[in-house]
Amino acid sequence: MYQYLSNAGLSEPQIEKFNSIFTKKIQLKSGEYFVEEGQISNYLGLIVKGACRYFHNTSNGDEITRWVALENDFTTSLSSFITGQASFESIQAIKPTEILLAQKADWDLLYAENIFIRALWTKRIEEEYLGMEKRVTMFITRNADERYQWILDFKPEFLSEVPDKYVADMLGITPRHLSRLKNQKNRHLSS
Repeated sequence: MYQYLSNAGLSEPQIEKFNSIFTKKIQLKSGEYFVEEGQISNYLGLIVKGACRYFHNTSNGDEITRWVALENDFTTSLSSFITGQASFESIQAIKPTEILLAQKADWDLLYAENIFIRALWTKRIEEEYLGMEKRVTMFITRNADERYQWILDFKPEFLSEVPDKYVADMLGITPRHLSRLKNQKNRHLSS
C-alpha cells in the first residue's frame, strides 16, 4: 500500500497520517465474514494478507461472487460505508486473511480535514467505478472466451490466487466451462 500511496503523490507525512487511522487488525479464517448482508459496514479495511470475496445471495439461495479483493486492496461494502445503511452484499475471507481497519468516524474526520485524502479517495473511487463499468460491459457484450481473455490480460493473479468457482462466478460461467477455457488456452500456448 505504501507504494500505491507514494505513486499517488502522497508525501511521507501524508502517508503517515493516512496510515495512522488504521488502528485495529483482525485475522479472519477462511469462510469468516468481514461484512454480512444486512449489516452496516463501519470500517474501511486494507487487506494485508489473504483475500476476500464480495458476493450476493439470490432468491433461490445461491451465492454469486461479483469480485475478489486481494492483498493491498481496500475492502468495505462501499454503499453501506458511505450511506450508513445495511449492506446488500457479504464480504467473506476465502483464505486466512489479515485486515487493517479504520473506523468510519476516523475516516470521515481524516477525509474532512485533508484535501489530499479527498483527492486520493476520488481517484480510487473513479478507478473502481471505471473497472466496474468495464466488467459490466464485458459481462453483457462479450462471450465467455472474451471475458476469460480479459481476466488473463488484466487480472491474471485471479487465476492463481482465487478458487476457480469464484472466478467462474465473476465471468458468468460454470467452473466446468472455466476449466475448458483454461485447457484450450494451455493447449494453444503449448502448440
